[in-house]
Amino acid sequence: MRNVEATLAGRRLPEESVPGRQRRVLDDIEIMGWLERVKKGMEPRGEWLEGKDGAAVWKEQTGSEPVLGEAGGSERIEVPVGEGGKAFEVVAIPLREPGFYVVELASPRLGAALLGQAKPRYVTTTALVTDLAVHLKWGREGSLVWVTRLANGTPVAGADVVIRRVGSGEILWRGQSDAQGIARVAAGALRSAATTPRSMSAPARPTT
Repeated sequence: MRNVEATLAGRRLPEESVPGRQRRVLDDIEIMGWLERVKKGMEPRGEWLEGKDGAAVWKEQTGSEPVLGEAGGSERIEVPVGEGGKAFEVVAIPLREPGFYVVELASPRLGAALLGQAKPRYVTTTALVTDLAVHLKWGREGSLVWVTRLANGTPVAGADVVIRRVGSGEILWRGQSDAQGIARVAAGALRSAATTPRSMSAPARPTT
């Protein structure tokens, strides 16, 4: 500001933020469990009630209860919201270390708008912080797992690859990627798992 009074009256608008919690998960079995819990917790749900005029009224209940809450290992976070009350805004949630995260925000404003109550509406999701891309090619004559860097697409040698059955977490195959970033799975090793790769999980981690 230039050329204004020596003393200029004013005030700063309060910074808004949305409270929430996050939890970092490293265990494969626990990750599978959280993926299922978040999926079920965020499924649309509600009930039809009788309105004042006798007509049916839909009562929205999606996100009315937390999925993560204060589960062991979770920590409180505050996500800043820019001034001006924009209808749509992209904000960053700092997830500083590699790993799988469950993130949950609690918005009183969404609760009032969507639930029609003076309570938070919970929004829960998951995020994977990693520099590794893992591709599984499943076949009857053998399977391949290819591990590369997201940053530059280079192959990752010596990555620890574990193929598990989704649901039970049973280990179906375990090995390491070679110099080309490829882990070769022998024919028949995954034949008992299922007929499609969708019932399998193939995470990879660097060994160093």
